[in-house]
Amino acid sequence: TLNAATFVESAVYVKRFDARLTPQGGDAYVVGHDQTSGSYFNHQDRTAYRTEVSTVVNRVGTGRVVPTLLRVGASVDYVTYSGTNVSAPVRFLRSDGSLAKTVTFSGSSDVDGSATEYGAFVTRHSKWTPSLDVEFGLRLDGSSLATHPVVAPRVELVWTAPDQGRTTVKGGGGIFADRLVLGAHSFDTLQQR
Repeated sequence: TLNAATFVESAVYVKRFDARLTPQGGDAYVVGHDQTSGSYFNHQDRTAYRTEVSTVVNRVGTGRVVPTLLRVGASVDYVTYSGTNVSAPVRFLRSDGSLAKTVTFSGSSDVDGSATEYGAFVTRHSKWTPSLDVEFGLRLDGSSLATHPVVAPRVELVWTAPDQGRTTVKGGGGIFADRLVLGAHSFDTLQQR
């Protein structure tokens, strides 16, 4: 708490994610017209880490006309993953059951990737009337994998009926961007058919 009207929230997160896709057996994967048999051809084993540092400054004010809450924040994330993605041969059968073709895969099964992501935002929440709250915001998101950052304006309206808060109507709009999938970074390095 900096003073009666301003406080700061800071956080550090470290997360680990494990993902595994394992076939149920070692039988060859066979695709026919009527059915598929054998064990799935792909085996994946990955470990990923996300480290995030964020800070938000909150300031309560009376403003010239209405009470407001101003929030300004920023975050920086470092994400990384490594593992394997191995594909076994796939056999395709003709209608009579004879072998039509076999698809094999070559190249390294190792996959990895990393990225630095960043974001910043500013929002202003105001109580315009006893029943109407309005929030305006602007967000900037970017990544070392992206060609340019995304600037995303937003607005939200909340109307509360004078029936002691039992009825609320909310609406909003804006531009929203999600994080890039880190695995897309290694698509070019996956095993080739």
